[in-house]
Amino acid sequence: MELTDILLRLKRGFEDKNIDAIRELFRSTPKINADGKFYSLAQLLEALRALFDAVEQTYFDVVATRRVEAQDDALFGTFEVDIAWIAKSDWLEHIQRVLLSLDVMRDPKNPRLTINGLTSVTLPSAQRQDKLDDGGFPPYAAGAAPDRGGFDPFSIWY
Repeated sequence: MELTDILLRLKRGFEDKNIDAIRELFRSTPKINADGKFYSLAQLLEALRALFDAVEQTYFDVVATRRVEAQDDALFGTFEVDIAWIAKSDWLEHIQRVLLSLDVMRDPKNPRLTINGLTSVTLPSAQRQDKLDDGGFPPYAAGAAPDRGGFDPFSIWY
């Protein structure tokens, strides 16, 4: 339950583009790794600030739970997450599916749980459960609409 709370607070901070809310979730010196490169908390927050300035809307959807471990004062979880945004430059939605792992610990001085480690790995489209189009267009945008079978009341949009 506590791990879910941290994950939902991370989601809310990302979707609200609230750097301060995200900073509060972390210990002072967490271990952060994104696609094999290590970052400090300050570097992560600066990258998020740049992203938030370049986009209009952000989305953070937890698609699946892959693994959860609980110990006395530590929790670990790996989640499949869709990170999406609408870029101000082209007004298109861009989606990335990532495996997000969180190592969460309880500080002895503060009973609140905080993120001690975060690992994010972008999944190639071949490993995704569904076929997302990172370009922001549905695969049929350049051609005919897909065969959905039967009457489609939304067909006026494509």
